[in-house]
Parts: sequence; structure tokens; C-alpha cells
Amino acid sequence: MNPIFQETEKRFHALRAQVSSGKISSEQYQAGLAALIVQDESGGYWTIDANSGGWLRAVNGVWQPANPYEFQTGSPYPSPAQTGQKAAVQRSPGQSRAKKIGCSCAAALLAALLLCMLCAAASYLALRRGWISSRAIFTLLRSGPGDVQITNLSNQSLLISSEILDETRFGYSVAAPLYLDPGDMGSYSLEPSRYTFSFQTDSGDVIAACTLRIQSGDQYALMAQGDEIYILRDGEADASGISIRTSGFCLPAEAP
Repeated sequence: MNPIFQETEKRFHALRAQVSSGKISSEQYQAGLAALIVQDESGGYWTIDANSGGWLRAVNGVWQPANPYEFQTGSPYPSPAQTGQKAAVQRSPGQSRAKKIGCSCAAALLAALLLCMLCAAASYLALRRGWISSRAIFTLLRSGPGDVQITNLSNQSLLISSEILDETRFGYSVAAPLYLDPGDMGSYSLEPSRYTFSFQTDSGDVIAACTLRIQSGDQYALMAQGDEIYILRDGEADASGISIRTSGFCLPAEAP
């Protein structure tokens, strides 16, 4: 079992004790609760119910009661195997040595070309039949997506708009707007690039905005709570703070 659950429970009880004793304000308490969203080994998101103190797991964008100590974790994506082939050229002495080397190189080049064609055909067939995902293929090409998970923990509906700022290599990202009611969760899988995210209320008021540089494999979590937006990357806050108003994860919009 991942020890992060026991550590998160200790942090929750410590926060509750601090706010009860008046050592921290209610705003600091709410910010601490927003940072208690953790990710298990299978990629699932968990948090602690502020009222009951029980665990909640995100299922299809909805928080549902669950027990992480009974939940069977596992890797949701198989790790793609990387295979390679090493061709050796045997050199033989004699007057025809150069000719034999040339023939060997030509044969190796032809074999490599055939291997590439077979790999391309196999990849196409695997993709069409669902044996391998497009995500896995882009990851092998070092252009796999980064993920942005957005949770609305506030008491008002929010419109999250996003925009890509730089030209991408493959153009597979879809930065469509998200409309989240209170308690809803949404996500993006985005090709490496820079993106702006803007949080608006139903009345059109912009709560906050953030420019993120998404890299392959990044795991961002943004949480709206009250009038604040909190941000984590790979489960950790930036040293400058957890709010996107101060976090170093958010870049100036004009940054190259």
C-alpha cells in the first residue's frame, strides 16, 4: 500500500486540530484541504471528505466514498516494450574485403528498411484494432501528452477556457472549454506546448488565469475552492505557493 494515504490522513488531522485551536485561519485550513488530493499507483485521484474525514475517490468525474486500503491498485497502462536489433558486419581478409563489406552494408540497410516498413505496418494495424493506443505511440516518439486535471470544489459553476500558444509537432491536442458544476471534475490530455487556462464564473467574472508549459508526462492538478485556484504538479506544490496567483508553475503570458 502506498504510504501517501497514511501521510495524508496525518496532515488532515493536523489541519483539523490547528483550525480548531485557532492556530491557523479558515482560509489557511481550506488551502490545506485543497492540497490533500493525492494520486495512487494506478493514476486514480483521492481526497479526504472535510466533513466526515473519510476517503473519496474520483470516479467518472464524481467524488465517491471508497477505502484506499481495500482498493487494488495497478498500472492502468502497460509499459510499451522497446526492442532493438543489432546488425554485425563480419569482415573477412583478402582482396574482396571491400566488396564484401559493401554487400553486407547494403544487406543491412535493406533489412533495416524492411524492418521499418514492418514496424510501421504493425503499428498501423495495432492502432486500428485497438491493440495499442495513440497515446503510447506518441509517448514512444517523445511527444506524449501531459495531463491537466481540474476539480471544482467551489459552490459555483465555472467555465474553464484554454488556448494553445505555440505550434505543436503533431497537432493532436483539443483545448476545448470545460463547464464544471460544483463537485465536478474535468481533464485535458495535451501535446507538449504552452497553454493558457482561464477560470470564469457564470456571470463572466474571471477568477484567475494561468499559463502552463506542458511537457510529456506532466501531471497537473488544478482545484477551484472559494475564490482561489490551487495548483499541484506531480502531487507537489511549487515553493512559491499553492495558489496560481503566486505559484512558479504559472508563467507570464508573454514568456517564450
